[in-house]
Amino acid sequence: AEIVSRQGVEAVITGHCGPKAFRTLNVAGIKIFTGAEGTVAESLEKYKSGLLTEAKEADVEGHWS
Repeated sequence: AEIVSRQGVEAVITGHCGPKAFRTLNVAGIKIFTGAEGTVAESLEKYKSGLLTEAKEADVEGHWS
């Protein structure tokens, strides 16, 4: 998340986001959109069309919980 933040990223599109990644990206001001599936092009098109919902919390448990 730190590297992503330094690159000027404003949003991350992903299938799922755990609590640590969510917290880190959120603190960096990076929006998180979960539920992506299919190809990268399909997910990007859904994002551009407003079909993905911004995550308000992590949607999976952490790997080491």
